[in-house]
Amino acid sequence: MCVKTQALREETAGLKKPLQSVRQAAGDLVNEAGERGVDASHLQDEVDNLADRLDDLQAKLDDRCSELQSAATAVTQFNVSTSFNTECKVIFIFGRSRFCLIHEVGIFTVFMNSFIKQIKMCYILSFHFPNL
Repeated sequence: MCVKTQALREETAGLKKPLQSVRQAAGDLVNEAGERGVDASHLQDEVDNLADRLDDLQAKLDDRCSELQSAATAVTQFNVSTSFNTECKVIFIFGRSRFCLIHEVGIFTVFMNSFIKQIKMCYILSFHFPNL
């Protein structure tokens, strides 16, 4: 979109030189008509109106291109931010898995300590009650 807008800007900038030729020709016609007693100043007014319209178009294209460049920058920043957020989510998922693993290791440790206590108790009881 920005490429098309820039192409239109270049095309409108390219119309400035032909407009100068039209302005010169209109001025010559107004002068020649004035020499013959005819008022042709409306030709000069029309060329001035055309120049104003071309300037307005050029300004609008400049504004639009600036807006499009800002939008493209915002989209790029959003994509970078989205990529960063995705990476953070992946890290968070791994982090959550790590915490789950730590919790499970804690539960396993409690189980193993309980199991070790039971084995010790059995060992002690086997000395006190060898017939069991």
